Amino acid sequence: MKHKKRIGVRVIVGLNKLLFRLIIGMRGLLRIPKPKLQSLFIRANNRLVSRYKVKVPAEELLLLLPHCLQYNECQQKISDDLELCEGCGRCDICQLAQIRKKYQIPAFVVDGGQLALAVANRGNYRAIVAVACEEELEKGILESALPVLGIVNRRPEGPCRNTKVEAELVERAINFFLEGHQCLKESIEVISMRRNNNY
Repeated sequence: MKHKKRIGVRVIVGLNKLLFRLIIGMRGLLRIPKPKLQSLFIRANNRLVSRYKVKVPAEELLLLLPHCLQYNECQQKISDDLELCEGCGRCDICQLAQIRKKYQIPAFVVDGGQLALAVANRGNYRAIVAVACEEELEKGILESALPVLGIVNRRPEGPCRNTKVEAELVERAINFFLEGHQCLKESIEVISMRRNNNY
């Protein structure tokens, strides 16, 4: 049964890649702004992943966070241990560290897509919850061999500086994989539809 489920996951990942590559190839023809197409791409991915029942244990679910979520003047640099966060509340890392501790899942703060992929490839993971900008999520979903739920960060100060994410959305995505709900529409629709309000 587990073997069949893993085959199913691989099929979904393959469909994701095919869909996304078609979207990328149509950018010029459709004349749709790149950020909008990337948002559609992430939304389509989340919907497709949500249609397959995949339940993973906590130790096999990876949470990937961008370094730009951390307050840029924080002296406590965090990478593979969110518990190093001192909980000052100046950035969303504080809440995310609490969520990681609550569910006991592996979590890493990374500087970019290549490092995120390296982290994902070196562990025995079966699913990923990733927070990043549209550009990095697009690359990560396309290159990953695992099902990914992507959550776009907000950038009130511009790209790569003091970005934000709603911790509630991250927790919903985590619960989707841990509880193994098929078509968890309410959670996935919120994750997919929430606007990236960068202003």
